[in-house]
Amino acid sequence: MSTHPQHAVTADPDVERFAAIDDLVWFDDMGWEEVVSHARAVPHRWAVTAAGGDDGSPYRGIAGAFEMELTVPGAPGAEPTQLPVSGLTWVGVHPDHRRTGVLTTLMDAHLSWCREQGLALAALHASDVTIYGRFGYAVASTAGEISLGHGATFDAPGVSTEGITTSMHDLSDEHVLARVHAAHRALAAGRVGSVTRTLELATRVYTDPASRLRGTERRRVVIAARDGRDVGYAILRRRPKWEDGRSAATLDCDEWAWADSAAQLALARRLTSVDLVTRTSVRVTADDALLWWCGGPRTVVHKTGDELWLRVLDLPAALPARGWSADCDVVLEVRDGLFEDQAGRWRVTARDGRAEVTRTDDPADLGLDVGVLGATYLGGRRLAALARQGLVEVHDPAALRALDTALATPTLPVPPVSF
Repeated sequence: MSTHPQHAVTADPDVERFAAIDDLVWFDDMGWEEVVSHARAVPHRWAVTAAGGDDGSPYRGIAGAFEMELTVPGAPGAEPTQLPVSGLTWVGVHPDHRRTGVLTTLMDAHLSWCREQGLALAALHASDVTIYGRFGYAVASTAGEISLGHGATFDAPGVSTEGITTSMHDLSDEHVLARVHAAHRALAAGRVGSVTRTLELATRVYTDPASRLRGTERRRVVIAARDGRDVGYAILRRRPKWEDGRSAATLDCDEWAWADSAAQLALARRLTSVDLVTRTSVRVTADDALLWWCGGPRTVVHKTGDELWLRVLDLPAALPARGWSADCDVVLEVRDGLFEDQAGRWRVTARDGRAEVTRTDDPADLGLDVGVLGATYLGGRRLAALARQGLVEVHDPAALRALDTALATPTLPVPPVSF
């Protein structure tokens, strides 16, 4: 990759000028001091200036990154694994410098920095799904939002919530937030697709100044506990509304996690029984038990969207770092338009849940872009389905079946926290 000749990058930008571009690009209703405070908390920041030097004019673009951990599939019978990732965020291009190579310059800086740090993966949430594919990212997980009516019933035979208690708390209480953060980290370790964040980031994400409430209450949390241990939590906000003298309030749960089916069921029952709330929205995967406890997709309002995007930065390190569901021996012809050292032929040999990746001159069984490896990394998308999309050149159908099976996971990856 090479930086556009019109632009230069600074890795130590002025915080207020950095924040000013975010404020301009995203036109949120946060107060200025809050924008600056949030910008200051981003640990890694980049800004684009003119190639001839920084003359003090507004930055042409900005990007930031958080240090996080991603939970990836383990080998059969083993626990999932957590890997360090860089979570790209705060990406914005000044309106006066659109389509001049600013974004390419920012992505060059960020991805090159990730590789210098020895990271095998980078992750992001995409505000625009048309942008990041050209930089080697791909959608690795999806989730749906379902809306449930008050008092929804759940047909969950064999799942007992006996011994589980639920309690509601104000998330602005620092002791409650610390408790939820501890549960977040503990539960994320066992949930493929989860991304863990720092307590500082959690505090900023869930701080609710008056300027951001937008007709909702401040955030609260329902915590599920069993035998003195927290086994689940659900972060929520209620939006008050009255129609003809009756409450039509709604409840949005934008983050929840649980240790087992019983904890999830206990949380679901609590969320759908809150007084004055007529509808409750939660996020689920396509294979989520809740979707079927409430009668299946036809019984709920359901919409699906992309969640985590992944970029493989160190192919021979990334593929062995996750578990493999079956044995395979496949030669891949990989295309990577940004990093030449990742392109070419690689032999992927998986045995007993672990894989080795080595260079080879043998003929390729399959050809694909590096983005396909990111798409299938968590088990959220099947290689065979990507082949049907035309994203995999299949020279040996048996190799496609073998690699598709080896990459598959027992469950779909869960939606990660926002960052």
